[in-house]
Amino acid sequence: MEQQEAKLNEYWSELFANAPTPQEWNMPAGWLKAQMAFSFGECYMDGLAGATPNVDKAIPYFEYGTELGNTTSAHVLASLRLFYVRDVELQKLGFDYLNDEYLTGSMFAAGKLGEAYQLGLGTDKDLITAINFYQLAAEHGNTNWQYLLAHAYRKGYLGLPKSDANYLFWLNYQPKNHTVNYSCRVSELYRREIFPSSFLKRAIWTYRCRTS
Repeated sequence: MEQQEAKLNEYWSELFANAPTPQEWNMPAGWLKAQMAFSFGECYMDGLAGATPNVDKAIPYFEYGTELGNTTSAHVLASLRLFYVRDVELQKLGFDYLNDEYLTGSMFAAGKLGEAYQLGLGTDKDLITAINFYQLAAEHGNTNWQYLLAHAYRKGYLGLPKSDANYLFWLNYQPKNHTVNYSCRVSELYRREIFPSSFLKRAIWTYRCRTS
């Protein structure tokens, strides 16, 4: 079993070490090619299937998936442009795309808009608007922002008062539309400085994430 797993890991490592660009794939444009572009982008973004995490390598695959009409690629591309690219014009493109998604009913996009308003990415900083978007996303079952609000009330972050009642309210709010570990989500929020930057707190919550 271990030998088979080692061979599989070696195969994936070779695959990503020599991965062609989507434009080099010798197949007609269509659903399969768009899905392949998304899958390669996801592997580079998250370090899946033997790929070394590299957002810069992931972006061209999401760009090509978007060109081929893959809406999931378009959403991820917008998010990467907004939160991981320093180019102000690309950040604005990401914000505008997610705002259009929100206007057509995406409450997941609403949560990301909240983060954009809090951090001032693609738009002006506006903490009140950010919290309104967080609450809207949380009320519609988005677990990421339920946990964000829970921890914010627990610690008194984002200008919100400390409140054990509100912490428990959002921690246990139903429905929960995503499988998200609370400790891992909090660790991510410290890492991305949605919550006040603290090396110690980030280390503590990262440890809790890994052991939960």
